[in-house]
Amino acid sequence: MAEALDRGDAAAARTLLVPLLEADPEPEALRLAALLAARAGRPRDAGLQALRAAQLDTARWDALLDTGAALCRRGRFGEAVRLLERGAELSGRSRPALLLLASADATAGRLREAVAALDEAEGVSGRRRG
Repeated sequence: MAEALDRGDAAAARTLLVPLLEADPEPEALRLAALLAARAGRPRDAGLQALRAAQLDTARWDALLDTGAALCRRGRFGEAVRLLERGAELSGRSRPALLLLASADATAGRLREAVAALDEAEGVSGRRRG
């Protein structure tokens, strides 16, 4: 399934993914469903699937980051930033998550928030975003 998604064959990926999601969704299947929805231009579905993955396993905050990044690439900055903020929280405010959040904020024109996320990522003066 991941191979089909990497090839850009969304139809094949979706065909393989739907039965998994209907049976007993696992975090990895939900993460892939979120990415597929983001690539298909369905930000609401993408966000819901990523949040479900993180709810089933909080260690799967990467689903939120991956989906947020995918939405950002599609120009869906509002949805992207919300997912990235939640992913940063679940990651324990990890540096990679904060850098991704800063990039999304900057791309969305939210420069104050981008600087705060960068400062937090770099540990500048103990600043924390939000």
